[in-house]
Amino acid sequence: MAAETGKILYSLAGAAEILIVLILISRYIYLEPVFNTRRKWALFWSIFLFGQTALFLTVGTDGDLAVFWPLAVFGGYTSAVRDRHRARGFFLFLPVTGFLIAPASLLFGIPYVLTGVRVSDMGNSELLLDLLIWGLLLLALWKSREARRRFRAEAAHRRLGRWERNLLHGTGLFLLAIGVMIAGGEELPVSEEAARGFTLLASVAAVLLEVSVTALVQQGNRRSYYQYMADLNRSYLRAELKHFQARRESDTRLRMFRHDIRNHLLCIRELADRGNYSGLSGYIGELEGRLEMADTSLHCGNDIGDAILNEKNMLAVQRGIEIRLDGRLPSPLPVDAADICALFANALDNALEAQPHGGWVRVRIRQQGQMLSLVFENPAGNARADIPLGHTEKEDGEEHGFGLLNMEWAARKYQGTLRREILEPPDGGQGERIYRLEILLFLPAENRA
Repeated sequence: MAAETGKILYSLAGAAEILIVLILISRYIYLEPVFNTRRKWALFWSIFLFGQTALFLTVGTDGDLAVFWPLAVFGGYTSAVRDRHRARGFFLFLPVTGFLIAPASLLFGIPYVLTGVRVSDMGNSELLLDLLIWGLLLLALWKSREARRRFRAEAAHRRLGRWERNLLHGTGLFLLAIGVMIAGGEELPVSEEAARGFTLLASVAAVLLEVSVTALVQQGNRRSYYQYMADLNRSYLRAELKHFQARRESDTRLRMFRHDIRNHLLCIRELADRGNYSGLSGYIGELEGRLEMADTSLHCGNDIGDAILNEKNMLAVQRGIEIRLDGRLPSPLPVDAADICALFANALDNALEAQPHGGWVRVRIRQQGQMLSLVFENPAGNARADIPLGHTEKEDGEEHGFGLLNMEWAARKYQGTLRREILEPPDGGQGERIYRLEILLFLPAENRA
């Protein structure tokens, strides 16, 4: 009984190993989405383990149904995580299995090539190989934290083109066929030495093909990410240029005002000496208006933030929208320039696009200890706050929907969060609905204000 239980547990670990690798291939090679909550992951693994255990108990650990259960569950997984083409996603397990078989055939084929004996006939050798695979998976998980973080940052902008996806499909199916041939290599009507040579050459060729195609596709679909970063940098430089142009105009008006201040003081004294207080009040009011016009810039305490705010403010004025700024960013601010640009530019762009006929935008900046809060509010109109990140209600869905996703990635980079909500009028009144976007960032302790 104990031996049978141990065999089932070992087979469960092997099936889970296969499923994990399939998911990793679909995520990092095919760029397929994943479940976004722990609850969905827990439900997914519960279904897999329950079904796999039930099959092992009914048909045995070597039954065909038990062997193919991880593939079936993976097909269901790819269907569940997709937003469209769900039925097509189920059959993704075929090419993905080919990408799994290629390195596995090399790993299991090397002992056969060297000794002429299959791993399954070597006693504990299969167990040692499984332990090796689990060790490699855990080591990759431990050492790839930075690479996975970089992948998550790039994932929003990396997509497979049609030719890339077709290339992967064709390669995966070819590798699957090669894997089947390698598995039956010892049954070929040739000598043992020839079978071993075929196994070696086919395994090495399959792995080289997989590596080459994967590298080619990876470089190709990164172009959209590099294009996004280039556009972001251009946006930042354009904002800086407009900001400094506006600042120069403001400084020029201020210098002109200072140049005439002596004459203004003489006029004020003359009006006061004559007792013309009504004229004096009107004149001072006019000077106050000129002084306000001398500096119309928004200042948040950070050069990059100022540049973005004033670029968007120029657009807002043209559209009859007032941007109200409350608060200042800490200095120094341990946030990358690109992240500041992404947060402010995307939030303000969305707020301005939501108000084609004028309105207002309120930006509030608060810091408490290590926590920095950025809040953007504007009239909500008919907007919704429950649209999934990466999606959009705009007609050109291929070119929109990334703004919130970019902001969320930037927030996660600083262990923060992004929250959207609609503030309804109090007590069910007829007041204005307000769209509220709150971004929380956690700054290092040495940079507290």
